[in-house]
Amino acid sequence: MVTMTNATAARLVNRQSSTGEDTMCRLIAGLSRSLAGDGISDDLYDALNGVFDGYAPADEGDAERIADLFRRSARQLVHIVPHLTLMYPTQEIRRLRAFRDSNVPADGLVPHLRRFALSISALLDLMGDDA
Repeated sequence: MVTMTNATAARLVNRQSSTGEDTMCRLIAGLSRSLAGDGISDDLYDALNGVFDGYAPADEGDAERIADLFRRSARQLVHIVPHLTLMYPTQEIRRLRAFRDSNVPADGLVPHLRRFALSISALLDLMGDDA
C-alpha cells in the first residue's frame, strides 16, 4: 500500500487538467485498450454453451436474463474487438449491433438467442486466444 501526505494529495487534486480534444482522444483510446485487457466473463461463455446445447428457458425471466447478458457483452465486444483483431470485422460488428438493438418477439425468443449467440461466438473466434 502506498501512502501520501495531505500536501501531495491537495496538490494532485488542485492540478489543472486538460480538456482538449487531443487529450480526451488519447484518454479514450487508453481506456479502451484497458477494457480489452479485462477479457470476457465466464458467465458469457456459460450462457453461450447453454444456448448452443439446446437451451430451453425455465421461465420468461431466465431468457430475459440471458438476453440482457448478451446485450451487455455485445456492447463490450464492439469496443474491445478493434484492439484485439488484425482487421476490423465490419460485417460481424454490424450483425452484432443489429441483434443488440432489435426487439425480440415473445414467441421467437429462443431462436433469437441462438442467432445472437452465433454472432457473439463469431467475434470471439476472430479474437482468438485473447478472448
